[in-house]
Amino acid sequence: MLEQARQLLSQRILHNIALLKMIESYGPHIDCRLHQECGQSALLLLLPASLFPYDLIHYPNASAIAFLYATDPQLLPRLLGKLPDEGAIVFKIQDNRYKPYIAHRYAYERIRAFHSYSCTELPVPTRSTNTVIEGTMLNETLLPLWMANGYSKDELADLFRRGARSYTIYHDGQPASTCFTFRNYEHVWEIGGVHTGEACRGQGLAQQVAAAATQQLLSQGLIPRYQVIESNRASIRLAESLGFTLAVTLEHLYGRRLDVTGAFR
Repeated sequence: MLEQARQLLSQRILHNIALLKMIESYGPHIDCRLHQECGQSALLLLLPASLFPYDLIHYPNASAIAFLYATDPQLLPRLLGKLPDEGAIVFKIQDNRYKPYIAHRYAYERIRAFHSYSCTELPVPTRSTNTVIEGTMLNETLLPLWMANGYSKDELADLFRRGARSYTIYHDGQPASTCFTFRNYEHVWEIGGVHTGEACRGQGLAQQVAAAATQQLLSQGLIPRYQVIESNRASIRLAESLGFTLAVTLEHLYGRRLDVTGAFR
């Protein structure tokens, strides 16, 4: 059934990129439910909340993470009724039309959301007075900058083993601004780890390294993706300055099951 789910989701790859990545990374641990009726489909991917490090940290009291997709949201009740009766569930949804169906069974709180941006070309080449250096190996001098963005050393080492590339501007031999790219899913590649040293900020360096990374991805026929939490206005402005447009917003809803009286279970 996971293969059927993957084929369904791949029809809108950027819209469903989070679900596709979960299938690729955690397939054996996913409880996949697919309902099809009159040419329409609804999909539920259910994962233990302890499986993904981010969820374990941010939602320690949740029992499960639920991803949804439906070509017709009216089919969702067929799947939502199969969710566990006990424990909180974090719904990660990319379509506001799903919310009324969730609210019928769960009292939920919107916790946060992530915006995914993409582009097919850079409308105006970014002019740089700095040389952007591309690297194919994990560079120890760049680790503090990337780790300041929440990446671990082991995570970075794994990404570079699997083909990640770095883009860095150096001042006086020291990294001033950097980012890296890595494969997210199939031909979609992520631009992550954008970070500029405090002393070098305000000079447009982040835009220059991100533009170089984007140009390289586009030249290889790859789809660039830039994800940012909704509260990071500076990062959103960076994406927009490069001509990226919003592809999808993934909201995290923390839900608690209601019983027939409307009270929490």
